[in-house]
Amino acid sequence: MPHSAVIIVNWNGGRHLPGCLSALAAQTTHDFTVWAVDNGSTDGSLDLLARAAGGDWPLGPTSYGPAPPAHDLPPLRLLVNPTNAGFAAGNNRALRAALADPAVAYCVPLNNDTVAHPDWLRALTATAAAHPQVGSLTGTLLFAGRPDRVASAGISVHRDGLALDRGVGGIVADLPRTPQPVFGVSAGAALYRRALLEDVGLFDEAFFSYLEDADLAWRARLRGWPALWVPGAHVLHAVSATSGQGSPFKNYHLARNRLWCLIKNLPAALWARYAPYILRYDSLALLYGLARRDWALIQGRAAALRDLSLMLQQRQVIQARRTTSNAQLARLLAPALGPWAALRARRAVDALLR
Repeated sequence: MPHSAVIIVNWNGGRHLPGCLSALAAQTTHDFTVWAVDNGSTDGSLDLLARAAGGDWPLGPTSYGPAPPAHDLPPLRLLVNPTNAGFAAGNNRALRAALADPAVAYCVPLNNDTVAHPDWLRALTATAAAHPQVGSLTGTLLFAGRPDRVASAGISVHRDGLALDRGVGGIVADLPRTPQPVFGVSAGAALYRRALLEDVGLFDEAFFSYLEDADLAWRARLRGWPALWVPGAHVLHAVSATSGQGSPFKNYHLARNRLWCLIKNLPAALWARYAPYILRYDSLALLYGLARRDWALIQGRAAALRDLSLMLQQRQVIQARRTTSNAQLARLLAPALGPWAALRARRAVDALLR
């Protein structure tokens, strides 16, 4: 089986790391290395990771079973950033280090607030081996507090520019059993083929956090790389445990990075076709922000326009390398949800988190 690099970016995640690492120690495949990147933590979690790098893993029971045995642990390589470099830059540091090893075939970002099913990684790597043309895969992320409900089954991108988690709130027992095509994968628990990353590049570090995976999914699709969802590869996820659901930090980055995704990646012909949907959504989002005094929604969009020239420079490079036709890309985009449907989707997540 090809070797995998599982990447964990940590920022003050001490309360989550024992469960995350215990679940990795219990995986049914052992052909992987853990790359942990600490982003300037101050809660003691860096010490925990340093002990794990020395072989002293914080093993304990997980939601999927008892504590794994303290033998045959995967190696853990620790990289330390003095300050919080963000999710995108943190992952990229580990990606560059892992890809320096020619034996690494798959790079597997995993949030520090997750607990993977013992067969999670084996299911992803086996599916990747069976579908060599596929560039990225994701399993099913489940709400940690509601493990019977889906938190993400990949990313769907809509004609109004929204990039959303697929299948939110779906019942796990009703999921299909075979891999399904998706627009892209969530970097909270994803597998990227080495060849994909070498072709389209890594995460855009300017995004800092949020939608860097949607941007990478866009670039992959523009280059003709399919993505798959593997329904049976389960991961429990404490959604928004780091930044907080609906926090100003999250709302700012979602607003800014949404526009950056579109500026960089949406071809001109599809901009002309879908501009009414995009403008409708953003106009109503601004009105919503004003009505609720949610200044982060407004400031994020203003920040996107301030850095417009940088994104336009990247757009030139991305569009020059595009191999997917407008017609092919249009077929991959889901219908525009409409403003009220998008708001209902957000409130559904809030309800499940409560």
